Amino acid sequence: SSEHICSRVALRIAFLICFAEGYHRNKESIAEEFGDENIHCNIMVDRSNAQTKTKGIKQSSQKDGCFEGHLALEHARELLGVVFAGQGSTVASTCGFLLDEYNSSDNSFLSGSVNSTVIEDVRSKNKALSFAMRHRALRVASILCPHDVILRVILEEGYATGVCDDHLNKYAFGSFVAMEIEAMGLPLPHSDLVQLSEMHFPSFARTIWRNHGGGSYQGFTGRLHLILLELCVSDRDSIDWELLILVFKELMRFELPRSLILASECVAKSEAFESAISQNREDVILCVQDAVNTIVRLLGHEIRSNLSGGIEMNVPQCSSTVDRIATIVCSIH
Repeated sequence: SSEHICSRVALRIAFLICFAEGYHRNKESIAEEFGDENIHCNIMVDRSNAQTKTKGIKQSSQKDGCFEGHLALEHARELLGVVFAGQGSTVASTCGFLLDEYNSSDNSFLSGSVNSTVIEDVRSKNKALSFAMRHRALRVASILCPHDVILRVILEEGYATGVCDDHLNKYAFGSFVAMEIEAMGLPLPHSDLVQLSEMHFPSFARTIWRNHGGGSYQGFTGRLHLILLELCVSDRDSIDWELLILVFKELMRFELPRSLILASECVAKSEAFESAISQNREDVILCVQDAVNTIVRLLGHEIRSNLSGGIEMNVPQCSSTVDRIATIVCSIH
């Protein structure tokens, strides 16, 4: 899934930030060097070979036992500056090469140093800040920075007030939803992450369904229905059961086994199925069970076709899929 890919990319970025030589650099010197007033001050970040600065960091870590805490705070300020940047902000290519979609297939994160040639193109290759970048930056911050440090920076920088754990979960889900909607070319009701995170997601799902649901959508059929399902079950107290059933029926009609597996896992992990049982929603229970039966039928047909056609099977992948289906079955019985 796109979230799984994003998690893998976030881990790579976190590894690079921690270990790439010359990553840390004084932000003021970058601003003086490139002088682009259209780039948000928290987005134009310190990434180039700066041996003097790096040596200074190492020396300060020996003298100051609190350096690690200070470094976590700097990481949080830098990454959250990307997450909560205002509308129309751009990101320098020195930061963009870490956060854009090309990282899903880029193996250069473990190279140990930042490509200096990237810096030369900063003026001409500044990129519009996407929600995919924001979401990845938030995932990286959650990996590198302690929870209380993230909360502290959000409050100190004035990104939001009265922030608690529940708010952070909403920001993470809101950035994920915005990333998916943006990737499919659909309109977003807000450009501000805080406002997006506070909207009523089941109602937003209904709006999307009314305008774009009920059929295939530009090669994003499975992805669109999966995000609709995520929105439906995001609030356990106000699950849109009717839309949930419609989404499952559409996925079964299009016979999309991968999306059906992800949808069934979503329902199981969100505890929506338990809520359906407690509310005596027999229609929902039967719909999810039909979806599992459809998954088994489609995969069985594919396996038989491959065997009869002499196509070699990916045994580890098949085993993983069977385990996932078994987990879903156990969760709904």
